[in-house]
Amino acid sequence: MQGLVLRAVSGFFTVRVDAAEGGHTLTCKLRGKLKKERQKSELAVAGDRVEVERTSETEGVIDEVLERRSWIVRREPGPRGKHFDDLVVANVDVLVICGAATAPPLQPGLVDRFLVAAELGHVHGMLAVTKRDALADDAPEAATLRETIATYRRIGVPVIETSAKTGL
Repeated sequence: MQGLVLRAVSGFFTVRVDAAEGGHTLTCKLRGKLKKERQKSELAVAGDRVEVERTSETEGVIDEVLERRSWIVRREPGPRGKHFDDLVVANVDVLVICGAATAPPLQPGLVDRFLVAAELGHVHGMLAVTKRDALADDAPEAATLRETIATYRRIGVPVIETSAKTGL
C-alpha cells in the first residue's frame, strides 16, 4: 500500500496510509535492504510518498521511497570545502518565506537563500511580509521595504503583505 511520510525521527517514520486503506497512520521503519541501497542519501523525509507493508495494526515497514517531484535541502559545509546537502522535506508545492516588516526587519539575504533553495528543488517560492501595520508609511525603513518588495516582484516572486491587527 502507498502512504505519505508525515514525520521522520531517529529511524522511525510516521506514515499516513492512503484513504483507500483506512487513512490512518503507521509507525514504520525502513526495510534493511532499502537502508543499504540508499546509504549515501537521505532515506526518507517528511513529504515522501512510500510503499509500505503493514506488520501489525499500528506498525509497518517501508519497502520503497517513490520518486520525488520537488524538495528542499539545507546545504551543510563539509571537509575540504565540499558541501553536504541535507534533505529537509520532499514533494513541496510552495515555500512561503515569512519575514517581518519591522522588529526585526526583513532580511533580504536570508530571503534570497530560501528562494535559491526553493528554485534548486523545483519548488515555487513566495514571500509573506508580516507586521506591515507596525511600520508607518512615512518611516525611512518603509521606503527601503517598498524597494525590496518591488525588487522581488520584479523578478517574479509573489509577495503578500499581512497584518494581524488590521486584517491586511
